[in-house]
Amino acid sequence: MMNLTMEVEDHFNVDIPINALAEVNTIGDLVTLLMQRTGGS
Repeated sequence: MMNLTMEVEDHFNVDIPINALAEVNTIGDLVTLLMQRTGGS
């Protein structure tokens, strides 16, 4: 999951704090986290 997260950060130019990843267990969780971090855009 960490490699995917790093790729997403690079591709979409967002920062995802490591502590936020503790609750990410699925791709859906990662999408939800990204939507929250980017305001849904």
